[in-house]
Amino acid sequence: WTNNNTAIGLGASGTGDIPSFTATNTTNTPITATITVTPLFQNAGTTCSGPSQTFSITVNPKPAIPDQTVTTCTGSTFSFAAANSGSTIVPSNTTYTWTIFTNNLNLSGQTASASAQNSISQTLTSSVASNQDIVYQVTPTSGSCVGTPFKLTVSVNNKTIISNIAQTVCPYRDWE
Repeated sequence: WTNNNTAIGLGASGTGDIPSFTATNTTNTPITATITVTPLFQNAGTTCSGPSQTFSITVNPKPAIPDQTVTTCTGSTFSFAAANSGSTIVPSNTTYTWTIFTNNLNLSGQTASASAQNSISQTLTSSVASNQDIVYQVTPTSGSCVGTPFKLTVSVNNKTIISNIAQTVCPYRDWE
């Protein structure tokens, strides 16, 4: 047998049964290998080849997203969906479910979601004057391929509020 795409995790060729292997795909799109099998019959020193058969193995990508951080202002809505870059693999149909990993009682508006979403979007409001963080544990999924959970830290910056300032000013008078 021969394999035209070793990127799937299967060797280039072999004899006998095709061995079990761990499928791999380090891209953000499906990859396909064409396997060609040629049967051989051996008897009394004579080898006869049968007709070759081909089949395909398609390996879908699995999301691979490192821990992330986003910043928002209190009372504003943040939205997060990972993007492909460097070692980050985000297939086009990636969805997210999440739990609250580290809750912050100074924030309101945070919820977990067991229902798959295309992005994480929430409006977080701080009840204190200092900046606050909350950490979600997010599980990315692409089709039936579940990626390794990652942490999403959302930093909520407090809005600067300037109080009304009253000031008394004496009119300027030009004395000559």
